[in-house]
Amino acid sequence: MRTDPSAAGIVIVDAMNPALMLEMTAAPGLQDVADEATAALQAANNSLTTSTA
Repeated sequence: MRTDPSAAGIVIVDAMNPALMLEMTAAPGLQDVADEATAALQAANNSLTTSTA
């Protein structure tokens, strides 16, 4: 999360796709963790409002 340097009062929220992290490791059980994290991040993203300042 960061403020937009070119627009006062605007906050930018970035999130990484957890599935991308799976490409870096072959640890067992991580697919389930990535799926849960994806669902949680999507729910959080859906709760945010957007602005077209």
